[in-house]
Amino acid sequence: MRNLITLTIAIICISFACSSNEKSSSSNDRAVRAQYYDYLNEIDQEAYDRFIQENNAIISDAGLTYYFIKRGSVDQMSYNKNAKMMVHYRNKIIDSEKWDDSSFVRDQPAEVPSYPRLTGSWKLAMPLLRVGDRIVFLQPPKEAASLNNPTATGRLLLFEVEVLEIDPSAGPSH
Repeated sequence: MRNLITLTIAIICISFACSSNEKSSSSNDRAVRAQYYDYLNEIDQEAYDRFIQENNAIISDAGLTYYFIKRGSVDQMSYNKNAKMMVHYRNKIIDSEKWDDSSFVRDQPAEVPSYPRLTGSWKLAMPLLRVGDRIVFLQPPKEAASLNNPTATGRLLLFEVEVLEIDPSAGPSH
């Protein structure tokens, strides 16, 4: 009987802790969204909310908004800051139908630059990845300005990245 009571109390405590974490997570989501909203025009605010709802997107504590299209096998090589990583990618303004740039179309995979040269969203997304993963993530307007693309300046960008290869023995050539 004592074990049953202890088990019941443990379940109640775990349930309470989980519900408390969910509340703090949702308040964190609101705080991260507020950071995005500071930089978004009204069209991008609506597209951002739609992106989250339609894709059941995740908002990390660091602010990366993403979802996986496909996950690679858990036994596949994971990203590390010193490895050479080959990917296919494409990007577009979030509410656009047309992709601005696509290594898929060119059939020319790209090498991910060394970790220090990555922009904020890429720095947050790459450590989540392993060979075979296909992820979609958002890049805020303040980071988009660094792309030297006049149409992207001030807009929320969507990136889709597929990891083709990770070679831990060869550091990035950039």
